[in-house]
Amino acid sequence: MEPQENKLEMQRALASSEDDLLAVIGFAEAQKHMHAAPPDKSRMIQLGREWMDKNLQIIQEKICQDETLRKFSQTDESMVDLGVLIADAIAGLYVGVPFVAIAAWITKKGLAHVCHDIWSNS
Repeated sequence: MEPQENKLEMQRALASSEDDLLAVIGFAEAQKHMHAAPPDKSRMIQLGREWMDKNLQIIQEKICQDETLRKFSQTDESMVDLGVLIADAIAGLYVGVPFVAIAAWITKKGLAHVCHDIWSNS
């Protein structure tokens, strides 16, 4: 994908609420096991939250050790650019789960918040 397309996709994702991003993640997770109708939105949000809880440590190990991300997060650069950098860092970690939604959720939460424990111990 071209850099401008990445930014546009991230802008759209960042315009979503955290719950909407979790629902996207949850829907992708539900599709892996779906044999009936898709779950309702509250169930998709719950599945997304469970997926993030289960996988956040792996994601943190990848993004919180990245010095480029750490330095970038300490600047006044745009959230879109930060989200794109996070998406690029985690793009290969998971198949079938929308890494842009994951990166947007992390960006909205705040990289400093997500990486606080790791950064405070380094």
